[in-house]
Amino acid sequence: MRPDSRINIDILLEQLYQPKGKTIFVEDWLCVCETNYDRHFTSFGQLEIEVEEIFARISGGMVSIGNEKQNIEFRLDTIRNMEITDEHFTVEIQV
Repeated sequence: MRPDSRINIDILLEQLYQPKGKTIFVEDWLCVCETNYDRHFTSFGQLEIEVEEIFARISGGMVSIGNEKQNIEFRLDTIRNMEITDEHFTVEIQV
C-alpha cells in the first residue's frame, strides 16, 4: 500500500462512520450489461438497516455496516463515488 493511499483510506473510513446510530436505506442495482442499467438486464433490491456498528477489516479491505441481525459488506476499492449531505449518504460501488 502506498503511503498516500493510507491517508485516503483514513479519510474514507471517517466519512463512512457518519450513519452510525441512524437508519439507512440500501438500494442495489445488479446489472449484467456494463454500459447501462437497462431494466431487462438489471435486478433491483431494497434493504432498510438500523446501523449499530461500522467497521473495516484490514484483511481484504472490507467495510461492514449494519447490526446484529443484518449487515452489508463491500470492499473499499470498489467505491466509485461517495456523496454526503444532511439527508443522504450515498456510496456507489462497482462489483
